[in-house]
Amino acid sequence: MRTLPRGRAVAATLPGATLGWPAAAAVALLAAAALGSDSVNDSLAESVGDISLAPQVAALLVLVLAVAVHFVSAAGSLRAVSARPLSMLQTTYAQLAAGATNRLLPGGVGGAGVNLRYLGKAGLPAGAAASAVGALAVVGVVTDALYGAGVTVIGPLVGLTGAAAEMRSLAVRGASGGSQYRWALAALLVIVCMVAAVRLRRGLPAAAGRALREASGHVRTLGIRPRYLTTALLASTLTTAVLSLGFVVAVATFGSSATPLSAGALVALYLVAAAFNGASPLPPWLGATELLMFGSLTVAGYTAGSAVLAVVAFRAVTYWLPLPVGLWSARRLRRANLL
Repeated sequence: MRTLPRGRAVAATLPGATLGWPAAAAVALLAAAALGSDSVNDSLAESVGDISLAPQVAALLVLVLAVAVHFVSAAGSLRAVSARPLSMLQTTYAQLAAGATNRLLPGGVGGAGVNLRYLGKAGLPAGAAASAVGALAVVGVVTDALYGAGVTVIGPLVGLTGAAAEMRSLAVRGASGGSQYRWALAALLVIVCMVAAVRLRRGLPAAAGRALREASGHVRTLGIRPRYLTTALLASTLTTAVLSLGFVVAVATFGSSATPLSAGALVALYLVAAAFNGASPLPPWLGATELLMFGSLTVAGYTAGSAVLAVVAFRAVTYWLPLPVGLWSARRLRRANLL
């Protein structure tokens, strides 16, 4: 059996190391679009022997493809902000590992730690790695805001109506509900700073100065090469877009309501739920995000049973199914001394 090489040499030897994220994303999106055609649905109906199951099977396959595009695009975004020719395959593994950690720890802290370690193993100095992870977070916030604004403002022009009203309603409820957790986030930040200070002790000033110099050098590199940030913005937008459309597919397929929400309103609902998932100090496995999605759908008029089915189908495939894959990816990267 072939064994993985150790260390940084893996980038040149792992199969698929030259795979580009745009190609992978395009293939997956074309496949997802094909699943909506009548011919594919007819084939699915014949294969399962019951035409009533074809839309559900097609929807689940679309969700699988959406989550695949999501992680490949996330890898493309991290690769771009690192300003290094990282292996696309390894970086996708790293994003799967980061995603698995985020599913166990709140606030994206675990995923940020995985990305820092991966970039460090890939050869980035500590300050540059921290700058890249920070840039990734900023890009994510900017693209989510732009995507939400685009759906709200431009959406009605292409048939995605209802986003503006739903976004306002959900944002107000989410902000009022999440304000009570500000003290927890502040306490977490204080604890992290105290632990870092204790561990570094006397070396803190020197380490901080070195990290700042490395970070400023990395920022200058991104500034003089705008194609890195452009690629990161496009890839980050795709990570949000495919999952939001997956949520629309899940609710349209499994949900039942006398007055179903429009696609734009469902996208808005997903964006608010995703923002809550990333900002909440509660561990994701407590199901707070699922409860938010379920509650929003039932308030909008969906039956309780169909709302549960739609949310469970969506979250099981796009959020919890990648967990074991991410744990396997983390183990693979550790054995290759890349994590």
